[in-house]
Amino acid sequence: MLTAPALGALPVTVQPITGPSVSGHLQQLSIDQAVVTVDGKPRTLPARDLQSITMPGVAKEKAATTDDTVLVELTGGSRLRATRYEVAGGKATITLPSQTLPAEPNAIASVRFHAPSPTLDPQWLEIRHAAREADLVVVRRSETSLDQLEGVLHDVNPETIIFEFDDEKIPVKRTKLEGIIYFHATGAGGSKAACTVHDVNGSVWSVAKLALTEGSFQLVTTSGLTATLRADQVTRIDFASGNVVFLSDIQPEQTVWTPFVAPRIGANRLARMYRPRLNRGFEGEQLWLGPANKPTRYDKGISIHSRTLLTYRLGSDYRRFTAEAGIDSRLRGRGDVELVITGDSKQLLRRSVRGSDPPFSIDLDVQGVKRLKILVDFGDRLDVADHLNLCNARLIK
Repeated sequence: MLTAPALGALPVTVQPITGPSVSGHLQQLSIDQAVVTVDGKPRTLPARDLQSITMPGVAKEKAATTDDTVLVELTGGSRLRATRYEVAGGKATITLPSQTLPAEPNAIASVRFHAPSPTLDPQWLEIRHAAREADLVVVRRSETSLDQLEGVLHDVNPETIIFEFDDEKIPVKRTKLEGIIYFHATGAGGSKAACTVHDVNGSVWSVAKLALTEGSFQLVTTSGLTATLRADQVTRIDFASGNVVFLSDIQPEQTVWTPFVAPRIGANRLARMYRPRLNRGFEGEQLWLGPANKPTRYDKGISIHSRTLLTYRLGSDYRRFTAEAGIDSRLRGRGDVELVITGDSKQLLRRSVRGSDPPFSIDLDVQGVKRLKILVDFGDRLDVADHLNLCNARLIK
């Protein structure tokens, strides 16, 4: 780990995965741990227990992308807001507001020469993520339409792109293009991301290695690029991408819904109606918990109707399952369910939950668990208003 005395005065707020935030001054940082001085005393915080580190004294990142911005996506997931992108002699150069980075073309996933637009974004994303067997130039046919052509990308300069098509190298004016997309063989990729770093220019760096020295953050991206960001250029460092997986972001191995009274007709339609809702409640677009006159709203989570059994296949590196649980507060005290959570064949939690109960926290040890099962069963009051919200339901590595 590298120490940065010059950053001793840099205020930070550290948000652990569980528990209250910590405010202090960042002294040391690596992908393994952070050392923060709190009330004059150093505290060592393991990175695996962190959700984020934010710099409240640094200006917020720019929200808008201008027409002069070149959006460069690296193979490891970094998204850079550059001012210039060029390739000459098989070497790429990415010019950012604060530095110029040399790169191999095999580290570049795509380059977009125009600012995103609601009209063209869906087409760009569809082309970007579709299977292909060659490089692509993406042509802007109009303000509402994109087209693509497969070939081989060569040199790129501010005016033209040399594109090989049918064994002929053709100069293509950049003004006619939405962007370029590089072909990479399946399985080609970089290192595993330890965290993501957000900077004031709106770039998001997917980082494999991170150190702090002489008032600057030294980064190595998952695609192998090395960069330096001054302390006043970094707004936030997120560790959650490597440490936390939200349950609403993964597909359950099995979902089984059982009606209280078996319908004679329309069983499939009812099953679709009462299937779990991801990142939204049955009563509205957001998940709510707490008093109806002052609820807490959550962006992530699952709303589950009784009787529903969810089964998740877990990897071996998860340690804990946490969530905030309760009946949706918009149901005005109605609802009554039995919540049962098991890990493999072991019962980890069993609790009756009523709409009149306050929300409660779940924190379960799932180390070594292969299958996690969540059952929202019928309570004592039929299945009326049985909508249990598991907010911020997440698996922690």
